[in-house]
Amino acid sequence: MSEEKALTKPKPAPVGWGDRDEVKEIADRLRLFVPGTKKMNDQEVLAYAQLVQQTGLNPCRNELYAWDSNGDGTGDLVTQLYYGILVRWAQDQEPFNAHFTTTLDPDTEDITSQCQLVRQSDRKLLAELLTYGVEYREAIGLCASIGTGIITKAERWSRKYNKEITPPKGKSWPWKAEKRALVDAVRRAYGEPSTEELARQAWVVGDTLTIPSDWKMVTPEMSIPEREALALAEARTRTRKPSGRSFEQDMADLGFGEPTEEPPEEILSETPPEPESAVEAEESAPEPPETAQEGMKAVGDMAPAEPIIRGYKLKLQRDAQVARERGATGNPSPEQRGLMNGMVKKIVGDEFRKLVLAWIFDYDTAGFSTDILDAAEVKIILDELKPEKVDGRNYEPTRGFQVFKWLLHQAQIDFGQIEMFAKTEADDIPF
Repeated sequence: MSEEKALTKPKPAPVGWGDRDEVKEIADRLRLFVPGTKKMNDQEVLAYAQLVQQTGLNPCRNELYAWDSNGDGTGDLVTQLYYGILVRWAQDQEPFNAHFTTTLDPDTEDITSQCQLVRQSDRKLLAELLTYGVEYREAIGLCASIGTGIITKAERWSRKYNKEITPPKGKSWPWKAEKRALVDAVRRAYGEPSTEELARQAWVVGDTLTIPSDWKMVTPEMSIPEREALALAEARTRTRKPSGRSFEQDMADLGFGEPTEEPPEEILSETPPEPESAVEAEESAPEPPETAQEGMKAVGDMAPAEPIIRGYKLKLQRDAQVARERGATGNPSPEQRGLMNGMVKKIVGDEFRKLVLAWIFDYDTAGFSTDILDAAEVKIILDELKPEKVDGRNYEPTRGFQVFKWLLHQAQIDFGQIEMFAKTEADDIPF
């Protein structure tokens, strides 16, 4: 009898693949929130779950797609990595800028996109080459990684139904060609990452590490930002004791609305006293001023901090683009926009609120209104500025509060309100 049991006992799963019960549990969860699994058979869903477990990628963020080739469970299982995680990995290695040129071939009707990707470390070389009179095309060829993406006419035509295929929802065929070109350029510039590298940030939302159980309440109807917000709330609830206070009380403590109790200590420090001498000013290297009067007094050397601040600006723009690709489209709610305006005003003052926001997202300041900002841009600003509660009552400023003072200072320089940057070493920047 014991020999018979030994013969029928399941073999252990390969190392790193997880046990069968774990894979089955993942498959059950995938059935609930991944729409494509409804058109897959049980074996395909189990194989998909196995791949999710093995790679460590987050299917709640659509980082790993899967579908049946026939769309009814009778075809082959097809899987694909979300291109955004490759871009995220590359930006974490070194920020880059990308420029696209997309054309339609009049003969073949193929859509071709070329991506010129310039890493941050190569931008100085590009500027120098252009300064010395090198033609742009030649200079960009020396500094950029060139990627190509093609969408053929055959890809856009259904032979089965004899009609043109609709492009991805909310997108266009040129967009898809640009996506392919970007992926090609990233691989040429940075190489091919390992699965471990791609999965490193898969479960991180903002600066918080979540775990799979934090995502258990997500549904197919939720956008990616909504899923992330829910998982983040679950993670914070899991790791902190609830304050017992309402949302309205929390917002009142931050200065929005009427407080219902004695407010906590100020989350922003007072403006540091002005140094008595120029020597003392250089030694103390104060943070950029909070008021217009102090801002106009800031003088000194053009500091090595400038490229860091500009890099942070590019990061915010990139994060907004990623948020759009993950579903944060259209306009934010009036509450979100009001909360963002209130927080930015608290940091830089009402007179500079529009200035810094226009500078961050490259809007023209003439006639600028924060009503122009879309849902993704508002979301990114809120993510940067939302204070963290350190106990039941008190708030601690996030890094974004200090960062915004530096962003305002650079914006004032670029718009001609301040001639020179306060002498500051790059290590003094809080990011």
